[in-house]
Amino acid sequence: MKSTRHAQIGAAIAVTAALALGAPATAETVSAPPGGNVEGRLAGADRFGTAVAASQHAHPGTVPVVYLASGVDFPDALSAGPIVAKEGGSLLLTGRNELPAEVGAEIQRLQPGRVVLVGGTAAIGDRVENAARALVADVVRVAGANRYETSRALAEAAFPETAPAVFIATGRGYADALSAGAAAAKAGAPVLLVEGNTAGLDAASTALVERLAPSSITVVGGTAVVSDRVLRGAEKLAGTVTRIAGDDRFATSAAIASTWGTAPRAYVASGENFPDALVGSALAGAEGVPLFVIRKWCQYDSTFDSQGSLGTASVTLLGGPESIKDGSTTLNCANIHS
Repeated sequence: MKSTRHAQIGAAIAVTAALALGAPATAETVSAPPGGNVEGRLAGADRFGTAVAASQHAHPGTVPVVYLASGVDFPDALSAGPIVAKEGGSLLLTGRNELPAEVGAEIQRLQPGRVVLVGGTAAIGDRVENAARALVADVVRVAGANRYETSRALAEAAFPETAPAVFIATGRGYADALSAGAAAAKAGAPVLLVEGNTAGLDAASTALVERLAPSSITVVGGTAVVSDRVLRGAEKLAGTVTRIAGDDRFATSAAIASTWGTAPRAYVASGENFPDALVGSALAGAEGVPLFVIRKWCQYDSTFDSQGSLGTASVTLLGGPESIKDGSTTLNCANIHS
């Protein structure tokens, strides 16, 4: 026991020194907490390849629909995860002006009846649309004038009648909306993006929620990103309105995951960039398991605590080592940050 403790301390010192020098750590594991057993990693050479790897893992056969979202910028794509999961589809990423070859090949393999482009031509250009049309006859674009309109357009298309629940998250950042995506998919609900610091819930979002007539609304994130004024506007639209929030994006992600009650397995993606977590939102949502976002090298107490309470015995990493390092799920950030 004493030698093990000394080894753990030595590993923590080695990691701290490596990070301070900007070099890769040679010893990353300092403990084996719940969730520390890595079941595997889904990754490609880049974000586009990682999305393809996730698609192949989730869909060994064909799918009815493929959603194409920007792999370059996040705003339009944030609400796509639970919609893709609801429709049993695959979420792939593209550049603005070029459809990556491996993505085109994956679309051909999946043989979808329809391809949905998420966002306007500023996000996904006409060249990508033309490339998609060369592969699939039915290609449609779901877009609004901005990220908020696109979010509502996705919900309106996927929920022509009512929805049992609605999740509301800020459109200013990506982490909260993506962490919420898996939970929204589990609830059969959309994620609506809002400008969180306005005087209240905007008129267009209010009208949509009224039409969806949810029994519950979940506001994701603290008051700094979605104000109490927005929450009070939501309280007029559903019988149950709750806020799920932590001190930061990582703690909020852990708090969302904790709503599962139990979760023997989960996905883990970087909370410091959006593409892998975007793919993870759809993948975890389809499988009914939580998505945790963590730092590249480590995770915080809030994540360890959530995994422990859920009984999470294994996790699958999303993205390559440049996004999330081997051993990151067993290293506590408290050991490497002063």
